[in-house]
Amino acid sequence: MRNVVAAPRGPITRPPAPETASGRGAASKPSITAEIRPAFDRSRGGGLPFPSRHIRASPAGHVRAPGPEGAPLKLKINKYYLPDPSAPWTTRVRNRLVRRPIPSFPRTVQLETQTGCNADCVFCDYGISYPTQPKGRIDWDLFRKIVDECARYRVRRFSPYLTNEPFADKHLLERLEYVNEKMPWCKVVVTSNAHYLVPEMVDRILALRKPLHAIYISFQGIEKAAYEATMRGNMNFERTRVEAGSGSSSMVTLVTMRLVRDRGSCE
Repeated sequence: MRNVVAAPRGPITRPPAPETASGRGAASKPSITAEIRPAFDRSRGGGLPFPSRHIRASPAGHVRAPGPEGAPLKLKINKYYLPDPSAPWTTRVRNRLVRRPIPSFPRTVQLETQTGCNADCVFCDYGISYPTQPKGRIDWDLFRKIVDECARYRVRRFSPYLTNEPFADKHLLERLEYVNEKMPWCKVVVTSNAHYLVPEMVDRILALRKPLHAIYISFQGIEKAAYEATMRGNMNFERTRVEAGSGSSSMVTLVTMRLVRDRGSCE
């Protein structure tokens, strides 16, 4: 095994391989271990050193984390490129190495199932665009057609909202059951202002055969004046706090069940 030690200063040293009976270095698997030694934060005039970090690379190209198991780390590439035959060859090679080609179908889909929101947040364009938006609720046949197409292209994330409050749709949970049936691998994520997350609704969410991947709560402000000036609409600070308080045990149960189910699916 070859060890390469990189110090903060000075040349890279390579310890000699152990001698065998024939006088040559012992044969070993071609792996490389790199050690980053502690360095000082010079921008602050010294200070405490940063801890050492060890990264092990295998011949197959996997980056392995330190530890007894050495589980491979997944390097996520978030940049995409549009293939362009007329681009310089260096640009084409660079794109293929460090970027992903734009997929033929979106990996994330957001679908507004019903127009309308009881809030009018200052950071959302709902208040401006609502007068010109088509009003109503999506037809079930059209909803199934869209979900079926998403399943055919194996969409990774599905969110049933855009500029609306998703739980204002009385059929939302039935729609989510259909999404989970057609795309069991897909992450279903919902963002809500919590106005409709009363205990009865939380119990219905808990009763879903497949739990939601995440529910994000938009609660913009820890004080009444800031909250109501930001959320606007009919959002009332005291009411939201009361609803959240009365359903807090159910929300904790919701989070706990998701963690338990996720752990079970990973074992």
